[in-house]
Amino acid sequence: MAGRVDNNVLAPFNPVSDAAMAIALELLQLKVDAHEYVYDLGCGDGRFLTGVAKAHSNARCVGIELDRLYFERALLRTKPYEDRVTVVHGDVLDVMLADDSWHLNRCTAVFVYLLPKGLKVILPILKNLRQRNNGRIVSYMFQIPDWIPSECRVVDKASICKVYLYE
Repeated sequence: MAGRVDNNVLAPFNPVSDAAMAIALELLQLKVDAHEYVYDLGCGDGRFLTGVAKAHSNARCVGIELDRLYFERALLRTKPYEDRVTVVHGDVLDVMLADDSWHLNRCTAVFVYLLPKGLKVILPILKNLRQRNNGRIVSYMFQIPDWIPSECRVVDKASICKVYLYE
């Protein structure tokens, strides 16, 4: 879960598939010769963070999770990569928009798996990231409202699941 608005969860936990994760990593085009800062906004149990850490030894990852149970699960899952993966317990809006937040300044890539209403709520964060750092944003399942994706891939032929890239 990423955050709350009027006590409504912006995204229930639903794990991302391995196939979707592979597509998301490919679309993000993480550079092997530079330190990337990959954020998972609403990181659930940390499986995407672990996938990035396994695939890219130079990437630094930050996951933000509101739900205490999933935050603790993410900490356990990412423990083998704790030198490169940080999991923050909190609301995405509070963490990313804090006055002293260094998150916005260093983020180079974002993964989100939020419901459309959740994407609308964090739209100011996504716009800011896109403008500041020429950030790459991947959204799983749902398009970012009013944005045109640079690319869209279907996870598999029998699936309605899509992965959207925004540059």
